[in-house]
Amino acid sequence: MQTWVRPLVWLYVLSFFSLSAQSDSSKKYVILLGRYEFSEAIGFALGMPGAQRIDSERMRSLGHWDAASVLSFQTGAQVRSYGPGSLSSVSFRGLGAGRTALIWEGMPLNYLSAGQADFSILPSAALQNMQVLEGGEAGRWGSGGIGGLVLVETSAAFLRESSWAVEWGLQARSFGGIAGRWGFHREGRKSRGYVYFSQQWAQNNFEFQDFSVVGFPAVEQRNNRYFKNDVVAGYALKVRKMVAAWHAWISQAQREIPAAMGSQHQEARQSDLSIRLVQRLDWEPVANVRIMANLGLVTDSLVYRQQGLESEFRSLAGHLRLEARWRALRWMNALLGYEQSAAWASQTNYPAGLAPQHFFSPYALLEMNPGKWKIHYSLRLPMSVEQVLKPVGSLYVGYGFAKKHWRIQPGIAYREHYRWPSLNDLYWNPGGNAQLKPETGYTLDAQLEMVWKRENQQISWTSKAYMGALKNYLLWLPMGNVWQASQRPEAVQHGVSNRVEWKGIGGMAEFNGWLQHNWQYAGEGAGANRWAYVPAHQAQGGMQMESGLGKGPSARFRMGGMLMGQYTSERFTSEDQVQALGEYVLVDLGIQARIKLAEGNEFKFGLSCHNLFDERYETVFRRPQPGRHFSLNLTFTLQSKP
Repeated sequence: MQTWVRPLVWLYVLSFFSLSAQSDSSKKYVILLGRYEFSEAIGFALGMPGAQRIDSERMRSLGHWDAASVLSFQTGAQVRSYGPGSLSSVSFRGLGAGRTALIWEGMPLNYLSAGQADFSILPSAALQNMQVLEGGEAGRWGSGGIGGLVLVETSAAFLRESSWAVEWGLQARSFGGIAGRWGFHREGRKSRGYVYFSQQWAQNNFEFQDFSVVGFPAVEQRNNRYFKNDVVAGYALKVRKMVAAWHAWISQAQREIPAAMGSQHQEARQSDLSIRLVQRLDWEPVANVRIMANLGLVTDSLVYRQQGLESEFRSLAGHLRLEARWRALRWMNALLGYEQSAAWASQTNYPAGLAPQHFFSPYALLEMNPGKWKIHYSLRLPMSVEQVLKPVGSLYVGYGFAKKHWRIQPGIAYREHYRWPSLNDLYWNPGGNAQLKPETGYTLDAQLEMVWKRENQQISWTSKAYMGALKNYLLWLPMGNVWQASQRPEAVQHGVSNRVEWKGIGGMAEFNGWLQHNWQYAGEGAGANRWAYVPAHQAQGGMQMESGLGKGPSARFRMGGMLMGQYTSERFTSEDQVQALGEYVLVDLGIQARIKLAEGNEFKFGLSCHNLFDERYETVFRRPQPGRHFSLNLTFTLQSKP
């Protein structure tokens, strides 16, 4: 029996069992357990249990400037930063950044070249919602999310009463860094729109040295300057039962980047330009039926110049997604979809030309909510112009119940995955391998969510244990003086993650604290070597407290502080586990104040100290990051009503 058939059998058996258990009290549990009610909003809601959701208010209250810092402190993601103004990659469960899928308004944004995404270019001010699902969901979102999936939305909401807001912000940083942003959004019953513009520039006058192995001299790097512009804008119009939306995102950067490992300083410069366009149409022709058409266009240009070397990569990709959602019964929701993408690219170091990429997949989802059960099933057939893969499926079964102040939801999820090789994997010269096969595999998750709520306090605990295997696992390994793409027949992964969060409101004060720990393994097999740069342990924790002169959140003046920390254990930097980076602890301390002015306008002030105790640490081999540094944030919001 093929693996994708087994979930379908489980689905039938559990559906029959859950239907027999359905009672008149089910509606009560839908109210108590909001996650069990199907989303009525048109759009790209994940609709999957286990996804962590972070709204715009939480991102801004913690002072995160971009999506990379949000994920670093608020989720179990491993964020590898190459320094201010450089790439910030995100990986889950030790599987590398190329196995994290980034979806913006329904369109994948992973670079065609390396297959990963730069999360430092996502300004938090423009994000309305961010959802994270460890283990991904190939049934809905396709290739790339073997480790995890990050979905971001920038759309504003339709409101019964029109409102608007203007926001201006300024951030001053150490190492000569300054960032500014302004934004405008309008919300109404029939239309909505937004535009956010941000700039970042810095001198980055900090020293980095190579001290790892004999034969590499100490290297001093200064004036690592960069300048970056981002514009994110969108508009949506509602006509009867139809919504048309347009989104645009333009990102441009100029960077002076560190010289090659072990070499003396050279005039190395990199220019990036990315344009992303999305047009979406949502239509509800009849009750309980919704149709969505999504069309996206992405173009990327990267130019790297160094003494005696110039390299260019240019790409153009189109993406189409069609979905039809049907709510057949009050407790059942079905979705049929079709996804297709085509891409063209060229790069200097492969003059023979890159073959066009063309992928297409039909897929289906089924969500059922009988009684206290939650069942989610998906099935997809991945295809390309060269080959057709086996169907991939997923199945989640959960049972939720509530009693007095408790809400508990245990569940189990089985997901199959796949990932097409990136253009660099196939064609990079030297080292690429045009004969690489797609990665395939599965993960099995057991998870438990518990929430205790009483009056103005809430404590939640989320625990996940997982195991899985991958075939044709792709690795870049050194072969003499050249790195080459290779594949391993089998790879395994397993781990456990726990997150505890406490929220409380008492009198004039609000408190929020959290603690998370991940233990993970990703390698060739039990007892074998762990993959490079995969820490065995990661932990994040923090607390934020805010109180005001007045009662509750409506107080005119509120002041608070936050303390956040990260722990990362030893990471090997070679597959033979000879070289390693030591463990480190990072601590951030900050204070902030909010002043509510007339008519709901607000002024916010924040001062943060980053890496309070560790003056120098490493996240990437031979790339020491800046030590203790500071940032000052000023934000002013002018809005039409409170």
